Amino acid sequence: MMIFIKPSRRKKIRIHYYLIGLSFNRILLRCVSISAIAWYSTPFVNFIIISRLRNETVMLTTPFRLPAFADTTSFDRTVIFYIYEIGLNYFSVCYVSTCSVVSVAVNNICCQLAVLSYRIKQLKSNYNFHSNEIFHDFCVNHLNTIRLVKTIDNAFHLVFLNELIMITVLISLIMYNMILHFDDVDIVSVVSLAGYGFVMISLIGLNCFISQNLIDQSAELRDAYWKCEWYNMPISCKRALMISMIYSQIPLQLTAGKFYIYSMPNFLNILKSSMAYVSMLRTVNDK
Repeated sequence: MMIFIKPSRRKKIRIHYYLIGLSFNRILLRCVSISAIAWYSTPFVNFIIISRLRNETVMLTTPFRLPAFADTTSFDRTVIFYIYEIGLNYFSVCYVSTCSVVSVAVNNICCQLAVLSYRIKQLKSNYNFHSNEIFHDFCVNHLNTIRLVKTIDNAFHLVFLNELIMITVLISLIMYNMILHFDDVDIVSVVSLAGYGFVMISLIGLNCFISQNLIDQSAELRDAYWKCEWYNMPISCKRALMISMIYSQIPLQLTAGKFYIYSMPNFLNILKSSMAYVSMLRTVNDK
């Protein structure tokens, strides 16, 4: 005998996680688009403000520090290179889109774990447990989920490690530059850096959030196994259920380099490390 969730309940679970994934995608793409536009337009806005409003002489600079194949001291060539670099904004959007795909994939895994947890919670001793189909279905779904998480972690753990190192350093440098520009009353640069820093924090925070959600759903599935009425089941069913219990003892999670576990407590540690680097840079600069 197979046990199915009521369609309304299954639909609610899937809609809940669908809305979470949709929110991730919308927030990330909108934030990175605004940040890319702000970063690209900052040199031009500064040029307009300083040269036109303040009536001071200033050179127009390009938004990205790329090696030029020609002399860019003249204003006309600088404008050409400025327009030429507009395509680089597309790469930042593509990068964030890749992060969004990973978050949606992990979010779907969390949805499967939530559905499986609910099915296990509905197990009652009056079901026909002599049929092993239900436990076979539980084991297959659980093992497939474990394999999928391991596949994602094996494919992206080096990417996550690179993001962890680079973004931690970037956040500290961005905050340090914000302090310097704030002291110089450069509001345009402060706003641009704030948007860029928010996107960087959101990227590393997203990885920690989806991994924490994965850990929480794994713990909920483990508790569901132990709280079901397994003690009233036949011996054959207890053996099948014990396999799933053993696998549920190890929480599913995403790692950076196979050693740093992404989670919300570690996200706070990342921010603390960035703040420590900012303090170190300010101390070195003061000396």
